[in-house]
Amino acid sequence: MASRRRKSADLIVPRHRTSHRRRNERLGRKSGAFGFQDSTATPIAVLGAAPYFRDVKLIRLLAWSTFCASAASAVHAQCPDGTPPPCATARVASAARRTDPPLNDRTWIVVPFNNVTRAPDVEWMRDASVNLLYLDLSQWQDIHVIDDARVADLVRQIPEARTVPLSLDAATAMARRAGAGRLVMGSFIKQGSRTTLAARVFDVRRNVLVRSAQQDLTAPDSLMPVFGRLARGILDVAAPMGVAMLSAGTTRVDAYQEYLAGTKALNRFDLIDARPHFEQALKLDSTFALAHYKLGVVIGWQSAADTTRRQHAAAAERLSGSLPARERAIMKGFNAFEHAQYGSACDTYGALVRADSSDVEALYGLGECSFHDPDVVSVGGGTGLAFRGSHNAAIRAFQRTLDLDPTYHLAFQHILDALRAEVRSGANRAICPTDRDAGPRCTYAAYVRRDHDTLVMAPVLASDTAALAAQAADYVKTDAKRKNLEQALATAKAWVASAPDESRARVALGDVYTQLSDAAHAEDEFAQVRGKLIDRDAATYLIGRAEALMKLGRTEQLRRILDSAIASKDRRGDALPQQLGILIGRFAPIDSARPTPKGTLVAYRSVAVRALMTGGNDVVAAVERAYVDSMRTTPSWTDAFVTRHPMYALTLRMPRTWPPSAFPESNRRGAIAVAVARGDTARLRAEARSIDSILRSRPTTIPDSGASIVLADAFLVLHDSTSALRVVQRALDSTWLQTPMATTPVLNGLPVIVAWPRLALMRADLEASVGSKAVAREWYRRFVDLWTAAEPEFAPMLNRARKGLAATGGR
Repeated sequence: MASRRRKSADLIVPRHRTSHRRRNERLGRKSGAFGFQDSTATPIAVLGAAPYFRDVKLIRLLAWSTFCASAASAVHAQCPDGTPPPCATARVASAARRTDPPLNDRTWIVVPFNNVTRAPDVEWMRDASVNLLYLDLSQWQDIHVIDDARVADLVRQIPEARTVPLSLDAATAMARRAGAGRLVMGSFIKQGSRTTLAARVFDVRRNVLVRSAQQDLTAPDSLMPVFGRLARGILDVAAPMGVAMLSAGTTRVDAYQEYLAGTKALNRFDLIDARPHFEQALKLDSTFALAHYKLGVVIGWQSAADTTRRQHAAAAERLSGSLPARERAIMKGFNAFEHAQYGSACDTYGALVRADSSDVEALYGLGECSFHDPDVVSVGGGTGLAFRGSHNAAIRAFQRTLDLDPTYHLAFQHILDALRAEVRSGANRAICPTDRDAGPRCTYAAYVRRDHDTLVMAPVLASDTAALAAQAADYVKTDAKRKNLEQALATAKAWVASAPDESRARVALGDVYTQLSDAAHAEDEFAQVRGKLIDRDAATYLIGRAEALMKLGRTEQLRRILDSAIASKDRRGDALPQQLGILIGRFAPIDSARPTPKGTLVAYRSVAVRALMTGGNDVVAAVERAYVDSMRTTPSWTDAFVTRHPMYALTLRMPRTWPPSAFPESNRRGAIAVAVARGDTARLRAEARSIDSILRSRPTTIPDSGASIVLADAFLVLHDSTSALRVVQRALDSTWLQTPMATTPVLNGLPVIVAWPRLALMRADLEASVGSKAVAREWYRRFVDLWTAAEPEFAPMLNRARKGLAATGGR
């Protein structure tokens, strides 16, 4: 059953206003990090790196790189009422259970019925008995019925309740734990085509039988009416005035069974298994509101761009008239959420939480709307600003959900999303009511900092570079990233502990280890992933595992995995295996998936990734020259070229025939590339020394998005191979090991990990040049293992590496 009830007594439920989901999707949930689109660095991205360094010259280097593009990803947090933190995020560990509440004679609980004859074809009715009677009994407004999700929690919490058949003592213990003064337990007996349902009602306080009721089920399609009549017999009353007793909202048993199976799969976050069950339920009964609701949830997790989720959300609310008031409110809140009316959704879910502190479904919904709401609002009488949607409130709601129902694994994901984020973005709707109006005057950003156990996000205008720089400096100084990731690690471990066989949990834990640059533990988790993954998780798995294997030196194993992923018809993460094929010299799948290049810009993008691997060649130079010629009539074209196309700085040693004077002395971006283009050796040496000094003192939390390659190339242009080797050694032995390469972009949105083969081959050549044969042999071996099946165009590189391997005593 979809419904879940839980509540947090200390949860602050904020009041909200309407927002727009499209903006949130664009800022936070929209993918594309691995596409080949033009990757212009935003002001936030460039600025985000500035405070990490003491020398302004590195900022010019960062401009050509998309190094900080990930800083623009949208994540949210702030105290929910707009007051200054701390506002206490939830613990990972579950809170201690309170003393049993006083018994309330108006509170009822239904426990799983016993299958007396143990007939396997009706065993599913154990769960159905709780769900259907809960829905039927909840139609009466003068009693409160414990929902089936809470009942399942009690079964897990009370050891004696897990035995089959369920005893009266165990059922009574469940009732007392829930504060229920009335207990309904029963049985069903299968005899031929007839199934007899018998229910008994107990007064828990006096421990006496109050009444009994019985119904016979002779045909499967009569299941819903039979439970409706049984409910009326349990209460010894007629149906409520004007209420159509349709129980779960469907008269089809087969549709209901599909719904139950889908709900179980969804709760363990198995979206691939859950979706067909809900779709089949709706094929059997298109008016099944609960199935529409759950299918909308699944689609939202699978693909934020799939707008059919909104159609299902609207249908769920429209068709929920026969359901109890709580279920109707759940449908209403979900419909508001899916239509980006986050304030309304939080108001609806918050009311449910205040009414029942153990309503899991409402708590989860409150966490969702709090997490996704990107609006920036005035607080403190208009003297300050805050993100209306609170990640602190969201984490508390999700953690409370897990405390009450450890199997509700959906709640884990956004706790991790909140803790892994570096920056949150949003908009002030009072200034820019629609996405079309959005711009510098109403777009805000904040670094995800900490105050003890509380996330702190103070929104400032994205165009306010000084304010963002101050936040970035504090973010690094307080080591907020590591602290947030350590909390995320504890959460991910708790997820795996609760579901050791769940692939999504393993992927999540492996990803946190990857961001902490713990390759060994990351690979341990990724290696245990089994079965299909949705695109988002498949992408995380592939790129995270590639990084782990690369850092561990297991290049041959990595090549086999990528070969298999590229060849597989059931590709993980759609185009991602093809894009990661760059790591092993496989570009053909990418080329075949793209249209034939038309125009100089498209052609330039097409060769840019090849230049990243090779450092450039005659073909790349010719295409680049054509592109430069086509831009000459564009105002400020040189600035745009260096800023928007960082490939230029990654190919410093590629011969160029177009005039280096095209770059003016006043250009402040891509300074090192400009120095090479102008043949200004003095300036190049000064830039190289400055950047080298900065990288030496670089904090381990700052990623290397290709700077080491550029710097090594610069020293080689200066014929300083000793310094070039030192830079490459530092990069591969230290810097890159501490860089979460999977999430750091380097060129055209590609992760920096795809540049690793070039750096490895450079290391091998430089080590060989100074007589370090053993080290050179190891790096030649890694490159050859990785590129042994590279495409013919890279044969010269591969052959050179093989000759180097042989010359250093390898084979």
